[in-house]
Amino acid sequence: MVRLLHTQEDKGKLDEEEYFLARPKKLLSQRLKAYARRRNFKATPVWPHVFIDETRIFCLAESRYPPSKEFNSNVVGFGEDLRLFDGQKYLLVKSFNKKWSFDKKYIKEIVEAFRNLGSDFVGYSMLPEKPTLIIWGVGVWAALAPRINEEDFENERTAFIRRMKEECGFFDLKEEGGLVVVGEGKNMNFNWSQLDENRFVELCYDIMSSHPRVKNVKITEGSSDLGQDIRAVETVETLLGQEKKTWTIQCKHLTSRKVSTSDIRNILNAYSQLKFDVFCLMASNFVSPGCQRLLKSWEILPNVNIKTDFWDRKRIEDYLLKKTEIYIRYFTKTHSH
Repeated sequence: MVRLLHTQEDKGKLDEEEYFLARPKKLLSQRLKAYARRRNFKATPVWPHVFIDETRIFCLAESRYPPSKEFNSNVVGFGEDLRLFDGQKYLLVKSFNKKWSFDKKYIKEIVEAFRNLGSDFVGYSMLPEKPTLIIWGVGVWAALAPRINEEDFENERTAFIRRMKEECGFFDLKEEGGLVVVGEGKNMNFNWSQLDENRFVELCYDIMSSHPRVKNVKITEGSSDLGQDIRAVETVETLLGQEKKTWTIQCKHLTSRKVSTSDIRNILNAYSQLKFDVFCLMASNFVSPGCQRLLKSWEILPNVNIKTDFWDRKRIEDYLLKKTEIYIRYFTKTHSH
């Protein structure tokens, strides 16, 4: 609706309304700039009105600079042609002939940023031509790059089935003449005590090597004093295109207790020598809440630009449910050492 100004009184009322609307916008703009400075987010010549995080995987901007204009792309909502699924670890988006996944840990970080800015989460839309997920808040939005992993849909399906039927029987897997054959239903048995430390590192190596976007996976013998057991290179999709990320992986085979903060604290001492972008903890047991908080705190340390990840026992077991060739190699009697 177009409002017509007939009198000076009307003009004064409209000026007053615009003043009260402009003030919250100005405060939001100030908060966003301050938040960007604290988190070392940067604007770029390509997108001067948006602030990109150090990994370049997501950005934040005010609603007065719409994503359709900043990215020069149409914003599309979800419906029959474009469907969205909220999984355990990934937000899944599927069209007729394409599918993308988005890491929920970044979505959680974005929603937390909205709260810090005094904004509320509203919902999602998509730039399918890029492709980029748009996350909307009140007066602010974020853009998130997709993951490069065509197995995310299967991972979520496996996790869903396991949640729905934790005690269901699984395939009895055997090997005959070099071929894996399926017998009658039988529970998969993860006997972690049958693995020693070296064997567990080999298991972690095989898990990392099985990811299509991870290359150059190497067991780094002789560098155990630095806390690095495996090194790998991952190709990730960012808002600026594909980039290579170096992973340092520390393997903790602790069958009798959870991984604690003291088990991983020294890895940061080797940061300047190892020069990694991502630190990943892989454990044969669970990771204590304090240890998880410590990992997260490393991501906001000054002069340390890293992301962190961890694979605990449950995540490894969930993954091996659909990687039977790895399961057989380490958890059947004929293959365990």
